[in-house]
Amino acid sequence: MNQTFNPVPKPPKHRKKRTKHTPDWRKQEKRMDAKYAILLKLRAGLKCERCGKEYPLYESANGYKIPQGLNCSHYKSRTYRNTRWLYDNTDCICSGCHFYLEADKEVRYKAWRAEHNWTDQALDDLNLLAQSQFTGDRGLVEFWIDAELKSQLTGYPVLDYACLKEIYKGMVND
Repeated sequence: MNQTFNPVPKPPKHRKKRTKHTPDWRKQEKRMDAKYAILLKLRAGLKCERCGKEYPLYESANGYKIPQGLNCSHYKSRTYRNTRWLYDNTDCICSGCHFYLEADKEVRYKAWRAEHNWTDQALDDLNLLAQSQFTGDRGLVEFWIDAELKSQLTGYPVLDYACLKEIYKGMVND
């Protein structure tokens, strides 16, 4: 019997301990993301900012709902908290346009934004802001999102803030 002996033992598998509770700031960021996505869709008039395809509100058993075909696209990744909820960093585009732009972000996204007066200086400012440490107050950012959302809702009389609370409550498991 010829057995081979491996002199280097395998390292033990370390598993991350799972906790039952999600930190409060993560819950808050999920809530803010859901609100901001709705805000961006309403601000764009429920249509794709790139191709112009319209996505009207649809009625369900629970009231009116915002269409799912629109995406909140970020030029700089959502991991950068300083640029995560900035209008300059986000666009409301349909799924097809999102897929197209994300396939070659450096070329396609820049070219599309350049058509809309997006300068290299604005890109540099966005990159600098993204790389800096987040020192903002999430509470103030959420307050701003709520205020902007309420101002956008005046253009959509069938939607009210209480209705939207139910919508994003379903999007975020608290």
